[in-house]
Amino acid sequence: MLVGGSSRTHREQQTMQNNNQQTHSSIDDDDNLLDNYLSQDRKKTSSKIIQEVASSTIIESLTAEWWTLNLSQTVLNDLLENLIPLVVLACEKVINEADERHLIETTTSDRSFNPINRLASFLMRNNPKYIHYSSLSPYHYSMKSLLNTKKIQVLKIYGEEETLLRTILKQRQNERSQQYDTISKEEERRKNLLRTFFFDWNVPERGWIQTRLINNMIEQFNEISKQNDLKLNISPFQSHRMHLGAFTENFLNSLKNQSLENFDSIINTYRHYAQTYSNIVQEHELNLLLQRLFNKLDDKQSDYLLRQNVMKVLQTFYNALNDNDKQYVNQPNQWPVVKQTILNNEMESNETSSESETVQQEKPPGSPVTNEQQIVSSISADENIKIDEGQEQTNDEQKKINIELKHPSVYEAEFRFTNEHKPIYNLEHFDTIDHEKSIQFDEQLIDKIQFSALLISFCGLKKNEMVISALIDYFRSNYKETNEEKNAKKILMQQRLIDAEQRTQSDLVFEKMNTTCTGLIKLEPLANILKQYKEGAAIEQIEQVLQTYQDQKQLSSTQFYDLLINIHQTLNETMGGGENFDELLKYIDNQQPQINASDRTRIHTRHQWLKRIRNIPFRTLGYLYKEVMDIIQKDSETFSNQPSKHLSIYIALLENNRNQIRYVATTNDQTDLLLDKTLQRGEGISFQILDSGKWAYINQTKNHSSIKFFNPDDKNQSGSFVLIPLKRLQHTSSNGLLGIDTIQDKKEKAFAQHEVQFYEGVASALSDTFTFVDFDKNMMKILQRFTYWIEQRCSNVSIVDYYTYEPTSMNTPTERLLKHVFTYSNGNLTIFDTPKLVNSREQVFKYNLEHAAVSCQSTITSFLGQTHMIQAIRGRDNFCFSLIDTNIGEQEDLPNEQKQDLTTMYRCIYMAVDELEQELIDDTTKQFLTYEKQSDEMRLNYLFDRIWYMDICNKIKQLSSDTIHEFINNKSKWNDQIKQILSIISRLVKHKELNPTDYATILFPAMIEFDPTTKEHDQNDLWNRAEQLIKTIDQSIWQQPSSDVIKIFYDWLTLAYELEKLSKTQ
Repeated sequence: MLVGGSSRTHREQQTMQNNNQQTHSSIDDDDNLLDNYLSQDRKKTSSKIIQEVASSTIIESLTAEWWTLNLSQTVLNDLLENLIPLVVLACEKVINEADERHLIETTTSDRSFNPINRLASFLMRNNPKYIHYSSLSPYHYSMKSLLNTKKIQVLKIYGEEETLLRTILKQRQNERSQQYDTISKEEERRKNLLRTFFFDWNVPERGWIQTRLINNMIEQFNEISKQNDLKLNISPFQSHRMHLGAFTENFLNSLKNQSLENFDSIINTYRHYAQTYSNIVQEHELNLLLQRLFNKLDDKQSDYLLRQNVMKVLQTFYNALNDNDKQYVNQPNQWPVVKQTILNNEMESNETSSESETVQQEKPPGSPVTNEQQIVSSISADENIKIDEGQEQTNDEQKKINIELKHPSVYEAEFRFTNEHKPIYNLEHFDTIDHEKSIQFDEQLIDKIQFSALLISFCGLKKNEMVISALIDYFRSNYKETNEEKNAKKILMQQRLIDAEQRTQSDLVFEKMNTTCTGLIKLEPLANILKQYKEGAAIEQIEQVLQTYQDQKQLSSTQFYDLLINIHQTLNETMGGGENFDELLKYIDNQQPQINASDRTRIHTRHQWLKRIRNIPFRTLGYLYKEVMDIIQKDSETFSNQPSKHLSIYIALLENNRNQIRYVATTNDQTDLLLDKTLQRGEGISFQILDSGKWAYINQTKNHSSIKFFNPDDKNQSGSFVLIPLKRLQHTSSNGLLGIDTIQDKKEKAFAQHEVQFYEGVASALSDTFTFVDFDKNMMKILQRFTYWIEQRCSNVSIVDYYTYEPTSMNTPTERLLKHVFTYSNGNLTIFDTPKLVNSREQVFKYNLEHAAVSCQSTITSFLGQTHMIQAIRGRDNFCFSLIDTNIGEQEDLPNEQKQDLTTMYRCIYMAVDELEQELIDDTTKQFLTYEKQSDEMRLNYLFDRIWYMDICNKIKQLSSDTIHEFINNKSKWNDQIKQILSIISRLVKHKELNPTDYATILFPAMIEFDPTTKEHDQNDLWNRAEQLIKTIDQSIWQQPSSDVIKIFYDWLTLAYELEKLSKTQ
């Protein structure tokens, strides 16, 4: 039954699956044989039936069953040839014996029969290594026959596999060959690209390129690649210079792992660097050419030309160009050639000539008019007279002049400009100006560097060789200085040298008089000395001058100098001239009391320490705090009456709400107790000192009720305490405190008067540095609003970068460093924790940035195929202190409306800078709108918006009657949006709809006086309508007649809405 069952199951499977069986002719016969086997007496016929079955198809079925196993052909062949036939015979013997014992169909066991032992015994006696008659088994015969068949099939399979393998190998060889060809072609293509890239640097055929220049490019590219998806960080090359072969090999190795797409993208960007460098070289060559032109024009070698004369020639040349040629240059009276003018203190416009730049700076009462200013005024007056007298003649001449452009070859070789790029592949031969020496802007005179920068800015982005060559030739022929102008210029320059020397001498005398080291001297003793000048013969004139200083009790060094200049000029005017300023200084110096050597040493040493404090850059506050504390401690050890006393020193700054101070620096003994702790208004005496602006000295702190002790145990300790407000000289507002005590030392009356006075000088020097800190912080607020409006108004601007041009020390304003402070892109402002230093000697691709900062000249330039509009910003000292780099992408210029808004915003930044300087230096605060009176923080946060709003109001005030009349006459052409703008404005400022005929007399004056932040004008519905109108404005209105007036109204409504919204959010 076991065999029959197994055979039936296998046969049913193999009938459908196995084509190798040879005896499947009669399934019914097999079934009959099995039935007979099961029904007859097994004692007699079992062996015969088994033999018959074994010789039948069952044997073949059992044999074929092994081929269905999931084994490899080799393993199956080995099993079937050597092992399975013997096992099958053994199993057959065991079954026969079991059948003879009638054990197959019973469950009763036979102790004398163990099938496992029988099977093992048979296998041991019939080991195929020694006995070979197992091959006589019909099962073995069938297995052998089938095995031979399978071996043939296996060999056939192996043959097919070998053929397939050969085919695959051949295919792979072909693929490798094709891949190798592709790689070779790609490598050759990359080599060709790199060769082209090499010569993009304007290198001669057998020339070389300095490796430092390439490393410069790589460093710049690595920095930019961090901002995009292409993460690439190539290590700098080590050689000094590279020829074509080394250049190609180095870049091939560095970029070998880059994909084809990335490689092409990288090389394309690198080629932009090469083009940028080529443009820099070209501009550098133009710079040298213009400097040669300057030397030609400056025939007296005075190192200066008259700025107004230069601007006049430039304007005349521009007017003489035809309209087609004007596209290659910028207008002389507009940005970027000239700086945007600013408004004066009353927010009124300064009427300035289009050919000059003037910045109104008010001086406090009693400020003198220097000799230089008198000369400048006379030069300006003479020039204005000449301009007025010759205006008609000049206009006629301009009408007649028509410049015809010629090929550069017709001009002298020394004074012509061509687009042929001179190879400058060695940075050591790249003659740049000293970029660490900033040049002060001069309203009257222009030096060689600024002259070149001005003309390059005029020449625009395209640098047309015919236009530039014609410009140089025109300057050579038309720039003139009359003898009177030359003499006045010479006198002016001489007077500046005299004034600088006088100021130096005055400061030396002041320092000698400033024995307290506070930075101030008392006016009364000085006045008594001055009244005795010339043995009292000039007392009347001197008292007249002193009368203007009657509100002053102390003088700073600047006020001391201004007083002496006023006295000197008054004596010259009233006593017939011939007065000597040096004589006056010498007289004052001789009247000073003699001091002993030890006091002289102490005063001199302290003055040097104060200079050292003022010399520390404002961005290194941690170092500044440490230096201040070290100097105070060193002064105590050197000059104190109790040199062994232990000082606890701390610096606290006022928070924005002015209701708490925070301790930002302490000596080590106070770190855990005070550092970063706050003190609230009403606690201790600190806020009394801040509000009064006067220092306090408490010589005994024990049980003092007014002092706030952070350590309660100190309340019962004896000690001395000095608290000094941090404020600039003669300012009323304070921004922090300097505290010094000896509580740890338990010493009372520990400070002498001269020590406290020195601490006052230290606090003043520290406050000078904090002025720069406050200025920088407020500039960031202004620029944040600037970037906000860039996003609103200048959609074509892609990136804005802000750089500061900071003095290396406060005492050397000409030595400056350019630092990258923040970048603005896609609505995201990234402020660097540590500003990144920019040095064109190491970063030649930043050449244009640093050149703009040094020369204080705005410009438009191209960098990596993108156009950059660089605005140089200068302060009241006429040094450039920052740059705004506005990137407008691949376009050459902004659309007219956007450019107009951008230049307006540049002008507003200038006005904001001027106002900040007045507040921080002159201690004058302006508050025009209601929201500005609520808090200083809010006022400064939106200073930019308020200035722009007031600027628009000023434009409304300046509208001429003809412009207004023309605008009103075009009312029939106003579209719905223009009518809505005017309707909303009328209802906001006058609470009713106005007739256009009333605009000039009623609407415009009301707009100028309107304060959108006052609660009296709380008209939410109108402001909501204004918001919707601003968001949906159609740009086509700028194409309407009188679009400039429409733009003013739209800007007014936009800024008024923004200010109203900001005032509500606070």
